[in-house]
Amino acid sequence: MIDDNQARALAARWLQWAHSMPSESSPISDPDGGHAAVNQPDDVWFLAGTSGGSADRRAAVPVDRPLFFPLFNMWGRVEAADVVCPEATGEAQLNGEKLPTWTVHNTEQIKIPVVAGKRFPRVKVRMWGLWSYHPGLAAGGHLLEFQGAVRPGGFWVAVRYNLIAG
Repeated sequence: MIDDNQARALAARWLQWAHSMPSESSPISDPDGGHAAVNQPDDVWFLAGTSGGSADRRAAVPVDRPLFFPLFNMWGRVEAADVVCPEATGEAQLNGEKLPTWTVHNTEQIKIPVVAGKRFPRVKVRMWGLWSYHPGLAAGGHLLEFQGAVRPGGFWVAVRYNLIAG
């Protein structure tokens, strides 16, 4: 398992990863999982939610590589007030078993890289979110489902990953 400091560090790295590629290969807007392997680090495998709504994706992942992903997250410029959403809820299940979740609040500055074709220039941001972690999958097929929502407001995310660990 990981502790709160490790979760904060992974969430900051996830944000940099998620915004490190052009919009057309973004894991967040990926409709089917075809971009899941883009720019993955060597020590963890990041998965993405959506910018709202659902997605059904397939992805190949390395055996025994830890998985880390947001159930719900939000971020904003450092100059803005603290980014926090206490009304958010979320959960994750792997093969029908509930996974642990963390509330992660990064109050320190996170630099987002400059990427051609992105609508956001490089900025320093703060982030808040509900996150989940799994220490690594055994070889074979796995079903990962996660969802997050904020009420009131109606924003929601629901993602289903058919993962093949090999």
